[in-house]
Amino acid sequence: MTAVKRESRLTAEEYLDFEQKSFEIKHEYLAGEIWAMVGGTDRHNIVALNLASFLKAKLRGTPCRTFMADMKLRIDAADAFFYPDVFVTCDRRDRDERLYKRHPLFVAEVVSPSTELFDRGRKFHCYRQSPDLQEYWLIDPNRIAVDVYRRFGDDWLLHGYDADDGEIPLAALELTIGMGELYEDVF
Repeated sequence: MTAVKRESRLTAEEYLDFEQKSFEIKHEYLAGEIWAMVGGTDRHNIVALNLASFLKAKLRGTPCRTFMADMKLRIDAADAFFYPDVFVTCDRRDRDERLYKRHPLFVAEVVSPSTELFDRGRKFHCYRQSPDLQEYWLIDPNRIAVDVYRRFGDDWLLHGYDADDGEIPLAALELTIGMGELYEDVF
């Protein structure tokens, strides 16, 4: 991510107004600062699409909705707006808001060398402030590796999955996805 240089910090309302006028570039927002989002690789896109397609199909007919990189996720407690690669909300309160959602149950980020430290650190710290979030995935598009953080009360436990694991449980949604399905057409 690249920070946009500004003389002063933006409020959340100023960010939303700025973002609606920024047609060519998306920006994430954190406590008054904004970052321009750059495009990803084909592997990044394929993995995100595979996961979103799986979730969309499996959650059909439920109150849950799957979103991809063009939908903002607002984390009020962190004063942040992010564009997760994939996320799911099952909360009816999210149905009325068209510009962003607030109640994620599941979030997945497909990491890249330029975003991985932020995704694992500061962004995860922000996501953890959402009381609704139960599961956070960091997916490596360049090798078969997924780090899964699951909430247990006030704690988060990490479990790593790799090529030797045949599937990954998505406990928050009572689903399981095969590694082959997640990484289909990537390698």
